[in-house]
Amino acid sequence: GSAFHGTHVASTVAGRVPRNLRGVASGASLIPMQVFSLFPAVYASCGGSPCVRTYETDQMYALERVTFLAAYHDIAAVNMSLGGGYFTANCDDYSPGYTALVTNLRSIGVATVIASGNDSYTDGIAFPACISTAITVGATNDLDAIASFSNQADGLVELMAPGVGIEAATIPGRRATEESSGTSM
Repeated sequence: GSAFHGTHVASTVAGRVPRNLRGVASGASLIPMQVFSLFPAVYASCGGSPCVRTYETDQMYALERVTFLAAYHDIAAVNMSLGGGYFTANCDDYSPGYTALVTNLRSIGVATVIASGNDSYTDGIAFPACISTAITVGATNDLDAIASFSNQADGLVELMAPGVGIEAATIPGRRATEESSGTSM
């Protein structure tokens, strides 16, 4: 579920224990933002059972909050391990307000880093990763090849990073870990 996903991604960044699984920035501090909601089973995207999804407006409120907090904290980046859709070009006009928030964060020195998506697209990526002022990340495997699931599109993915079989914290348990794969990782 989403609690696992957020815990795993946060641990990949800032995990401190166990020592052999420290995050890539284990000295970093995180400011979590909750943008997910429980959707009832009647939503088509839930497939007949209640599911966890996110509203674009909640994502935008979180980006506004980061903009406000950047005046009081040294914020290097926003991580957005979410998204959907299929975009073969930059999508700045898809949601101009959303694009403006990402662009504004960039102008104040806060990178908005967004997962490209896990739909195996070879010529498209998800929204909001398709926003031109975002830093879009795809996944590689242990051989530094593009992971089979990683969305790709010429000129739309700025960064590649390990995303297959990443071991990091999981729930429940203080020191529990689990492997996961995805452009979020």
